[in-house]
Amino acid sequence: MKPRVNVSFFFKFLLSEEEANQKSSFYLAWQKEQEALELFVRIEEQRIQEELHKKWIEEEFKAQQEWKKNQEKIASFKAEKAKQELLIQEEWEKEQKRLRDIEEKNRQEKEEREAQEKEFKKSIEDFIEGVCNELPDGFRTNVETKPDKELCPFYSKVGACRFFDHCSRNHIKPSVSKTLLLNNFFTHLSMDNKSVREYDTDINLEFDETEMHKYFVEFYDDVLPELRSLGQVTQFKVCCNKSPHLRGNVYVSYSNEREALRAFYALTGRFYGGKQIRGQFCNVPLWSKAMCGLFMRNKCPKGGACNFLHVFRNPTSEFAQADLDRKDSVRSTTVSTSKRNSSWAWNSSDSSDSVSENENDSRNKTQRARKRSRHKSRSKERDKDWKKRRSRSPSYKKRTRHDSDNCDYEYYKHKKRKHTSDRSREKR
Repeated sequence: MKPRVNVSFFFKFLLSEEEANQKSSFYLAWQKEQEALELFVRIEEQRIQEELHKKWIEEEFKAQQEWKKNQEKIASFKAEKAKQELLIQEEWEKEQKRLRDIEEKNRQEKEEREAQEKEFKKSIEDFIEGVCNELPDGFRTNVETKPDKELCPFYSKVGACRFFDHCSRNHIKPSVSKTLLLNNFFTHLSMDNKSVREYDTDINLEFDETEMHKYFVEFYDDVLPELRSLGQVTQFKVCCNKSPHLRGNVYVSYSNEREALRAFYALTGRFYGGKQIRGQFCNVPLWSKAMCGLFMRNKCPKGGACNFLHVFRNPTSEFAQADLDRKDSVRSTTVSTSKRNSSWAWNSSDSSDSVSENENDSRNKTQRARKRSRHKSRSKERDKDWKKRRSRSPSYKKRTRHDSDNCDYEYYKHKKRKHTSDRSREKR
């Protein structure tokens, strides 16, 4: 057990000790010092609190001022933003109004243009059908590429230029004329120079002139009846030039502008041989000046690069008088549309007008075979008559085998020299 502590005795001891300390001068000095320290601490704490409070008040005042400034800035920014939004809204409304006005104006212009085009188209149809005898006013204007320049001599003669619309001289394009130019209508592999320039091959040697002429005769028999079904053809020429602006061009002249316009609208949008037909009107004042006279005598030094027309000879010398610009003796016939000669190569934009391809092919082959047989029989008869007349003449001398071989050798040398010169000119 723990011993008991006498509490009363302990308290008495403390009281006696405290009384003794209070009577001591050292204790009294220490007590005063402690009271002074406590007073100093309270005063110092109060001073610090006052300084902190003052500092807080200053900072709060600055914060309030800064907050007020920020609020003013925010208010001014909001006001400026609202003002800008109002201006943007007004501008947007003005722009929308302007766009609506433009759209309305464009719609009205479109309706007016469609009405004018409809009226213009109706006037053209009336002119083509013969209801009216005068062309619409829009067809009496010509388009000039460079009005302030001199006339291009080649375009004014053949209706085509190797520089196309980039020529430095003026090209006058008629809105309508009697002559219709079908660009690159006739196509043949021997007339294409791309493969020759790309691979530098002798692809032209694979095709004989007789084969090319045979292909032209088939093209002639197929195309001319279709063109005649649209009007009275007074001239038909197919170019065999190799230049891009003349290669395969087909010139068709009609007796009047009405028939030429009918042909233009009938051929627009149609296809032939898998290619779309591209036609335009052109002026060829004189065919004798448009065609290369040296080519007709096999003496043209420029070959396929000549800027004048190198044309195929039409079968049976058709339109020969038109080549000499004689209008009174032109042979031309008109075929009714009910008896038109359709072919596999012709494709109309409307499939409902097409006829059975097998029947057309067989009928065209039969007609071409008959024409070729008649042409061969006539040529044989002419050769026989010529030989008889030649043998009866006193100046006739029978050619020996040696002479014929020499002639063939000279002919081969001439053809080889001409081919070499053409190739060197194309490479340059």
